[in-house]
Amino acid sequence: MGRQSPITKTINQVAREYAKEQKQAKAREEKAKREKEKEAKRLQKENEIKIKEDSINLAKQITQKSKKQREEILSLLKNINSNKETINWELLKDHSNYNGLLELRKLPIKPLEEDYKIKLKLLDYLIPNRISKLENQAKNRYQEDLNKWEVEYKNIEKDNNQKTSMWEESRKAFENRKSIKNNNIDKLKKEYEQGKKEGVEFYITKILSKRKYPSYYKMTCEVEYIPLNKILIIEYALPKKEKIPNLKERKYEVTKKDYKDTLLKETELNKIYEESLYQLCLRLNYDIYMSDIANNIEGIVFNGYLTELNRSNGLEETNCILSLQTSVETFMEYNLTEVDPKLCFKRMKGRAGTKLSDLVAVAPICNISKYDKRFIKSHEIGDKVKGYNLAAMNWEEFEHLIRELFEKEYAKDNVEVHVTQGIKDGGVDGVIIDSDPIKGGKIILQAKRYTNIVGISAIRELATVVSDEGAMKGILVTTADFGRDSYEYIKDKPLTLINGENLLYMLKKHGYEARIDLTEAKLQIKEQLKDNTFSKIKTTN
Repeated sequence: MGRQSPITKTINQVAREYAKEQKQAKAREEKAKREKEKEAKRLQKENEIKIKEDSINLAKQITQKSKKQREEILSLLKNINSNKETINWELLKDHSNYNGLLELRKLPIKPLEEDYKIKLKLLDYLIPNRISKLENQAKNRYQEDLNKWEVEYKNIEKDNNQKTSMWEESRKAFENRKSIKNNNIDKLKKEYEQGKKEGVEFYITKILSKRKYPSYYKMTCEVEYIPLNKILIIEYALPKKEKIPNLKERKYEVTKKDYKDTLLKETELNKIYEESLYQLCLRLNYDIYMSDIANNIEGIVFNGYLTELNRSNGLEETNCILSLQTSVETFMEYNLTEVDPKLCFKRMKGRAGTKLSDLVAVAPICNISKYDKRFIKSHEIGDKVKGYNLAAMNWEEFEHLIRELFEKEYAKDNVEVHVTQGIKDGGVDGVIIDSDPIKGGKIILQAKRYTNIVGISAIRELATVVSDEGAMKGILVTTADFGRDSYEYIKDKPLTLINGENLLYMLKKHGYEARIDLTEAKLQIKEQLKDNTFSKIKTTN
């Protein structure tokens, strides 16, 4: 081979250097790519670790939240507040000011005659009649503007007067509504302090609405206060078991990258549900007694109702599944923060099935009266007793009325009602016989046409008769009411007490439009006794 020329050598040298540089560049590029891929893998791994940790933490948080919610549900008795919580009557009033806007149009400014005076120039004096002509023109302009002003002023003034009148009417209506509301609050406050029915019911309803129970316990209830025996009846819509958070644990499965839930067993859920209802019943009693600063309430009857779907007929049914009657003297002696709710409920002779989760219906110790005096005038039925005061009725007529009433009450069941004895002290003895071989039996019926509270001795006598006769149940009806000791006595006995309000409801249901006025009856009976005494004296003479 011949020797390479300098140019060729140079070209080859450049080519080698270029090739070397290209190789180095490619190596750098591949290294950068490897580092980038390595960094991506590192970031991906970090992200996967973060997702894993976040998922595990989220699962723990959800598990803790569910557990905390269940703990709150079961903490009603542990979180009892010993302070008396009342309502601030002034905060219930409307202290706002009327904020209606009164937007009036601006009245136009009356034109002034001096503003229309002409300013004469030298030329005006030189032209004949020029001044008088200018003066007439100015006077006409003034009169024209004055006429326009008068029309516009009257229209705006009329419009403003109408707006002011409407505003004033609206303000007066606002003040009237405000006054009615505030006067009603004052009236209810006074009625509560005096122990009157409407005032006490309003006060307790407000107290219950203020209670900060866990959201599981919806404060849906009705209350009725009976001034005669100072008993408050509560009918509470119990929460459903399905509302209890049933998540026991949530875990994040790394291999599946998904969550796995472990739910509470049915037995665990039933236990929580049962204890929650017993706690609710006891806690409500406590809160009401503690909040009753006027000491109007001496006893409480709590009836817990549950609405559930009946799978046998596909219809929703509402039943009472627990009922408890307490007295303030004995109830407030309990240390509720340390009691077993179920054992405490049973000790107080509350009514409930063996397991509340079985939703077994029980008879309420005492019901809220469904009778409403507002409905009396809307019907024209039951002519025989229409408007009659049952508390002053002749005892024989009362006897027949009770018999007819219970015949109608049990008519669909094909039972027989027999009045066995009439007692001139206002009592009626009767027997209801149901010949059904499964659910039938004998029911002892007694009714007292009384104007005062029926004593516990009458309830004890009925219990004895029920036992002696081998009856399955006893019913005592009165035109008056029963004492707290009577409701306490029947809690574990097959006895039903029907007071005057419930009697009126039963009568209305079957077409009788009667009434009960104990004060009026007492006066009538007193007058009758006077007349009888006078007649005897006259006969003797």
